[in-house]
Amino acid sequence: MENIAFKLSLACWTVFYVFWMIAALKAKRTATRESTAGSLGYRVFAIVAFVLLVDAHRFPAPWSRVVIAPGGGMSLVAIGCSLAGLATCLWARVTLGRNWSAIVVVKVDHELIQGGPYRHVRHPIYTGMLLMFLANVLLSGRVGGWIGLGLLALSFFVKLRKEEQFMLQTFPDSYPPYMKRVKRLIPYIF
Repeated sequence: MENIAFKLSLACWTVFYVFWMIAALKAKRTATRESTAGSLGYRVFAIVAFVLLVDAHRFPAPWSRVVIAPGGGMSLVAIGCSLAGLATCLWARVTLGRNWSAIVVVKVDHELIQGGPYRHVRHPIYTGMLLMFLANVLLSGRVGGWIGLGLLALSFFVKLRKEEQFMLQTFPDSYPPYMKRVKRLIPYIF
C-alpha cells in the first residue's frame, strides 16, 4: 500500500506541475507586483521547506532524517490528502483563471474571485498544496519533513498576508467583508 501511495503522490505532483505550467501561459498581464526584496523572506522559507520536504534524507543535519512514525500506516490518509489536495488546487486554479500568478501581483483588470473553493477559504491553492505536502510527510515520517511542512506553512502565511494587502488596496470595498466572511486556509477555523 505504501508503494501505491508514493506513486499516487508523485502522480498528483506531476499533474499539478504540468497543469500549472500550461495554465500560466494564459494569465493576464501584471499591473502591479511586489518587489523582489519583498518576496525574499517567504521564498527563503519555501526553499528550505522544500529541501526538507522532498530531500530530508540528504539534508546535512542528522536530526532531519530521524523517522518518528513509520510511513506505512499512514498510506490511506496520505492517499486521501494527495487526492483532496490536488482536487482543491485544480478547482481553485480553474476558478481563479487568468488572475493567477506565482508571485504577489495585481493583474490588469483583476477580478476578486469569491466563487468555487474561494467561497470556503481565501487561499485554497495553499490549502491544497499543504495537503499534498502533508501526504509526503505522512509517508516519510521524517522529522525534517514535519519541520519542512511547518516552514512551508509559515512561508505561505507570510505570502498570503502580502497578497491580502494587495487585495485590500485593489478592492477596498469588497475585500474586507470577504475577509470577515471567509477564513484563510481552513474552512470555518482559520
